Amino acid sequence: MTVSEKHTECCGQPLFVNSTEMARRLGIAEGEWPRVRTYFEGNGMPTKDPVVKKWFWPAIFHWLNHFYGISDHGSLVRDGKENWDPPPPRSYSRKRRIKE
Repeated sequence: MTVSEKHTECCGQPLFVNSTEMARRLGIAEGEWPRVRTYFEGNGMPTKDPVVKKWFWPAIFHWLNHFYGISDHGSLVRDGKENWDPPPPRSYSRKRRIKE
């Protein structure tokens, strides 16, 4: 089963959405959508499908999850090079006192 099929089966909503539906799904006022769209598209959000003239919602949903650091595959942020070597032994600089 593809992601699109899972989405349709799960949500029962159209896969392609217009500006009004996009604003509704994002929880913003319809008048705010042009500003938000400019910002999101400038950061890599998928654009409208040239044939359908609407946005493919599963791609937008996936992009939003990626943009905000959420994924089904764990963190999308690299946390640095793995280092499995044990730490070096501690060196003690205190001199031992010798009893006289």
